Amino acid sequence: MVPAAFAVGEMVGASGREVLTAIVAGYEVCSGSATRSTRLALRARLPPTATRHYGAAAAAGKLFGLSAEQIVSAFGVSGSQAAGSLQFLVNGAWNKRYQVGAAG
Repeated sequence: MVPAAFAVGEMVGASGREVLTAIVAGYEVCSGSATRSTRLALRARLPPTATRHYGAAAAAGKLFGLSAEQIVSAFGVSGSQAAGSLQFLVNGAWNKRYQVGAAG
């Protein structure tokens, strides 16, 4: 998430403090999601380290000033990009179409 925070920080003209805060937020998301996913990882066969994309989305979202709803959407897109998702089976989300388009 550090490269994402640096890139977005430069893009939006963030201060060093703002970039560092976003990096900490990203690590907080990663460590929390990794901890929560550990027991689920055994069932889903996903490594707990596969959460870094959420940290990058959190760091970038903080620097962009996204709303909570927008950050949740960013988590969905980043998760879909990183590992694919079957969310479309639950609620008809458009992420499956995105995965196919991104692969091409």
